[in-house]
Amino acid sequence: MNKIFTRTGNALLCLLFGSYSQLASAACSDYKGQASINEAGKVGFVEVKLLNAAITSSTYRNWKIDICEVQNKNKTNCYYDLSLSDASVNNSVYLVLDTSVIPSNKAFDILLQDSSNNTIDYLSVGNTDLQDTGCALDFDWSTGISNSHDYIRSPDGSGNWTDNGSGNSGGDSQGDVNEGSDTNNPDISINNVTVMQGESAAFTVSMSSNSSNDVTFDYHTQDNTDKALSYYTDTNASATIPAGDTEATITIATQSLGDNVTRDFSLFIENSTHANITNHLGTATITPAATAVHHYEIIHNDRALTCKAEEITIRACETADCSTLSTQNVTLDFMVDNAKVGDSLTFLGSTTFNLQQLTPGTLTLSLDNTTPLADNDLLCSENDCQIAFNDAGFVFSAISDQVAGVPFSDISIQAIQPGDDGNGGVSCDPNIDFDNATVDIDLSQQNVTPSGTSGLAFLVTGDNTSLGKYPGSTPVTLKFVNSFATISSPNYLDAGEIQLRASFDTGSGGDITGISNNFWVRPDRLELSAQAKDTELNAASVSATPAHNAGGDFTLKVTALNAAGDVTANYSPGQMQLKLTRTGPTGGSNEGQLTYAANKQLTSALSADFKDVTLTGFSSGSSSFDGASYSEVGLINLDVQDSSYGSSSATVSGSDINIGRFIPDHFTLVDNNAEVAGWCGIGASKFTYMDQAQLQVDYLLEARNKAGEVTKNYFDHADPDQDYARAAVALVAENNNSGDGETFPDRLTAFSSSWIEGSYRPANAIAAFSRLGSHADGPFELLQFGLTLADKDGVLLEEPFDMLATESGACTQDEDPLTDCNAIQLSGSAKLLYGRWYIENNFGPETENLPLVMSVQYWNGSNFVTNLDDSCTTYDGETVNNYLFDNTGLNPALAGAPGIEAASGSGTFVNGSNRLLPLMISAPGAGNVGNIYYSYGGGNNITPAWLKYDWDNQDGQLDGPFDDNPKALVSFGQYHGNDRVLYWREIITANN
Repeated sequence: MNKIFTRTGNALLCLLFGSYSQLASAACSDYKGQASINEAGKVGFVEVKLLNAAITSSTYRNWKIDICEVQNKNKTNCYYDLSLSDASVNNSVYLVLDTSVIPSNKAFDILLQDSSNNTIDYLSVGNTDLQDTGCALDFDWSTGISNSHDYIRSPDGSGNWTDNGSGNSGGDSQGDVNEGSDTNNPDISINNVTVMQGESAAFTVSMSSNSSNDVTFDYHTQDNTDKALSYYTDTNASATIPAGDTEATITIATQSLGDNVTRDFSLFIENSTHANITNHLGTATITPAATAVHHYEIIHNDRALTCKAEEITIRACETADCSTLSTQNVTLDFMVDNAKVGDSLTFLGSTTFNLQQLTPGTLTLSLDNTTPLADNDLLCSENDCQIAFNDAGFVFSAISDQVAGVPFSDISIQAIQPGDDGNGGVSCDPNIDFDNATVDIDLSQQNVTPSGTSGLAFLVTGDNTSLGKYPGSTPVTLKFVNSFATISSPNYLDAGEIQLRASFDTGSGGDITGISNNFWVRPDRLELSAQAKDTELNAASVSATPAHNAGGDFTLKVTALNAAGDVTANYSPGQMQLKLTRTGPTGGSNEGQLTYAANKQLTSALSADFKDVTLTGFSSGSSSFDGASYSEVGLINLDVQDSSYGSSSATVSGSDINIGRFIPDHFTLVDNNAEVAGWCGIGASKFTYMDQAQLQVDYLLEARNKAGEVTKNYFDHADPDQDYARAAVALVAENNNSGDGETFPDRLTAFSSSWIEGSYRPANAIAAFSRLGSHADGPFELLQFGLTLADKDGVLLEEPFDMLATESGACTQDEDPLTDCNAIQLSGSAKLLYGRWYIENNFGPETENLPLVMSVQYWNGSNFVTNLDDSCTTYDGETVNNYLFDNTGLNPALAGAPGIEAASGSGTFVNGSNRLLPLMISAPGAGNVGNIYYSYGGGNNITPAWLKYDWDNQDGQLDGPFDDNPKALVSFGQYHGNDRVLYWREIITANN
């Protein structure tokens, strides 16, 4: 099938000659069944109906329509990529695209695709050029050609195709209901619902206003995320909204599967009476049933003051690490020393409150009457769930969240003791023992999240004293003035949630202690790296090094650093995000996938946004994944951030890096199905003449990544900054494995091409093997072709190689460059012949018509002989201007040109000759004797160029130019040839 492409406006017009074939092949769209081609009219429009109200203009304006119309049995006009962004919107759900290509009373088809070229819906009116046979559609998609004004679905939106009246009597209903608009009819729609496993999904079908008639409609369930129908009850039924009412409820039971998977299904309404459906599709989201509480936790400090309330937090945890809180309503009693102080506390997930204790002592915390019950025992943040309340203690000033390695504001610490607040309560008063006193206070830094004693130092004072990790401590000399002292130059070098502790030994058997509030310290920044074998993959241009194979593993590492560039080993991420920008090539539309963690991928974009990701777990401040890969050719830029670190949801930014340059992993010969073939003949005798553009050489090379996927960004581009294709493909050839192929590729230049989206196929699958300009050569009875590839980046053509055109016999793979195979042989072979068109001289009485025998000859290595295999070449020697008569220079010469007997002057050669039905030259009549040349080709020059020859032989060497039409001497009367030429017949049959 020949294709001619041209641009018309924003659409691509393709004229197809010959038999039709399937042009569309794509996956089903996620929007299949959520929109439909609803109407097509010869007055010039296509109507698409949105069946799901959740589809917005930002989505459907990126959809497109392809249309093919059949003009006659040999030609189809196809208009591609008609954008729905040009459609008008009617009644909120009808998208009407004006187009002039819907024919009247002829076959055509329409394909609706999403932004990824995946099939949403299809209509065939007696034609299937655009059918995507790999996508099973939800609705009727075909109808026959009719003398109709337009074609419509009935019922509207989802029904079968029919015509809307015959001839010009039909009327289109574009932008409205196909059953005929009634402005008095209300609109009808269905909602979305969310339920837990085991609950019934109750859909509400609502009307915009009530009706004086009963409104009926059909409905059925359909699958979305699971084909087993094991999680809801499959239903197909009808319903009625009685006159005067405005809604009906449809209840679908769901099953309790006991897993943690969220699923959904849809309820589709259609075929309504007395109402117009504006939203056909309702979705039920089925969430997992509430899981059991794994355990309860009490978060508290181990020390507190009698003059100050202590904050207590209770959490209901679904997981052992409490990273997920329960979604169930919790009711419990809070107990202190087995006495109830919080009666029937009710909360969801967690609750926080204050606990006041006015007298010194140690309290034990516990829970009772918990509903639901937990599967495991109560946990507390401090051992034995105890808090020791003291009269005297230290109070820290509030400490806000900080940045690792960045000194923060001085911290004040006050020594306090209980006092009278004047209202019968207690107050925290200055401790006079710490008035204008300089004392050593044991200070420590405690890890809260993560816990333990790991991490970098917490520094204080001008000499960067390092505090001990709790339960260790470091004595720090502090000067108290009016019970206040200052902890100067605090600086935590690590990350995490921490608190500070202070303790002073009174020497009388008791300690004065204090604990700061919890606060978060975030890393200063995140650092990315991409390495392969200790080499940074940081190329940032089309020719830069290093290069790395697409799909090949490399190490992607994210490291949290403090302001000094040290790794914050205690960093544990919140919500990690990556932004993957395709920086090269930017001229194409193909995106790649970055595998950034096990079974986790992120798609690139020219204008990328941050996307939530789950990286490989952090250890000692770093996340490292050795199996990272990028599927495409080109360059990418990767950025990282933690968008929700700690309880404050702080953002930890990163520095973006360039990763590349990605090149194909290998090249593969995909299509090698005997695609080297001749033009005429049968089997091994099938041949092509040299210079005849009928030699078939077809193949398909693909640039692939390591996973065997085509790298579509590997394409030739006029802009060198966009040109990522660096492989040169060449054909080699040899005749009958004789090693004579060094010069053959120069005679096959028509089969060159370029890389297009990772594929390389000959620009012309049918081309010519050129003749030599100096002499006849051949025949090449078994010309075999092979492919070679040279890539500037060293990427190899996938073996096995099985051809070496410069050496005869079988090639080897023994690493001897003289005999090693270096090409892949294409299937099939070609028989190439040096041909010429030959006409025999003839003579006879001037009273008889003379037959003129023509034949097609080829050079057999020593002589030209008739090509008995040629029963394909045609001739037409009877049409005026297809031949010439010439008596110039002949003696004797006929006074005038004879005529042509038209009865047998055209046809097809049989076994290389027209001897059975020769051309007849009219007899000039009695007494009209003489000679004349007959030349085939004439003013129309119809002799094929590949069969012309050096018939003039001006230098006597028969060495060209080979551009003469064949001619023969015709003699009427007694034959004696040309008086100036001896042995004419011998001359034209002898060859050099």
